[in-house]
Amino acid sequence: MGTIVRRLLVIGGDETGWENLRPFVSSGSCVAETRRIDHYPSPEELARVIRLFPPTVVFLGLESAPAASVVMAELELQIPATPVVAFNKLDDSRAVTEWMRAGVREIVKPPFTREQIEESLSRMAGLAVRRDPARVLPNLCAFLPARAGTGTSTLARHLSRTLAAEASTRVLLADFDLVSSTLRYVMNFNQGPTIRDAAESMDTMDAWRWQQIVVRLGELDVLNAGSLNPRRSLRTELVRRLLNYAASQYQVICADLSGNMEAYSLEVLSSAGAIFVVTQPDPLSLGAARDKVEFLQSLDLTKRAGLLVRQTPHTAVPATAQIEKFCGLPVSGVFDYSDVRPEHVTEEGGDKALPSPLKRQLARMAKAVTETVERPVFQLPVQSSGFSFSRR
Repeated sequence: MGTIVRRLLVIGGDETGWENLRPFVSSGSCVAETRRIDHYPSPEELARVIRLFPPTVVFLGLESAPAASVVMAELELQIPATPVVAFNKLDDSRAVTEWMRAGVREIVKPPFTREQIEESLSRMAGLAVRRDPARVLPNLCAFLPARAGTGTSTLARHLSRTLAAEASTRVLLADFDLVSSTLRYVMNFNQGPTIRDAAESMDTMDAWRWQQIVVRLGELDVLNAGSLNPRRSLRTELVRRLLNYAASQYQVICADLSGNMEAYSLEVLSSAGAIFVVTQPDPLSLGAARDKVEFLQSLDLTKRAGLLVRQTPHTAVPATAQIEKFCGLPVSGVFDYSDVRPEHVTEEGGDKALPSPLKRQLARMAKAVTETVERPVFQLPVQSSGFSFSRR
């Protein structure tokens, strides 16, 4: 057996075919983890499954050619270039050719044997390793909320502004929260070009067109998420091209994610040189942060991840070492928002003077990020163990 298949997703297949196939694809020596959908899912259901279980290889049953074709199209949209193996009693050579044209890499037919399935899995695992991987971009920082309401967008905005204020630092704040963005309200971005427009214009993108899409706020460039439109999502291959283009134009990119783990969010996380899981110190947020860390660990991304703790008033705060032990990640920064009031935010999206302790914490983090992205070997800033939270 060659390279192991980390996550195998089996879709469809009648019960007889699945019972014959299951002994050879169950989690074991050649497959780390297997999940099965016993029917042909709708595009919405398949997107949810992929968000929770991004597969390395897909096995697709061909009981219904029209339904399987819809699944194939959605797989190509959500996770392009992922190897697909079809399984069914296909004896028609013309049908085999058509499925190959549709993107199926191999077709396996019963009676299945261990040698047959393991050889196919080995070939598909090799394809998955060699396919165009997400290139790690050292100057891309992804902000991932532990859960909704932890203030991730606010922290990403404040840190982006602080970075942009540094001399010779060109910064892009990219709003990837297409469902519940708060940036578009705080910064008054309910009109104009959006991040979807930028992604869909990559074939003709140049410096002039880029400047027509981004919003300039002082020294900071912002890509607006735009209004809610579930039927117009972001294709992962376009997001990859967008990130690669932006990485060549900016010294730092701050990507504000929704935390819903959409396929395009997984693309951002895979490409990010730094992943910051933003949490508050209350038990619910820390529990959600630990869940996010475990998910990142399943994608082998924790080496690039750290915690950002957003302190709020009237919250019992554990020691930094306790947070790190509980969540399984080092604390890269702590930010005291206890004295931040609504009047610190203007209608135009510009922030009024923030409390001095918070400004110093943001400046310290901005310096650490700037130094990090300039290193040839990536290393997240780690909060000094001597830091103590203020208690109220």
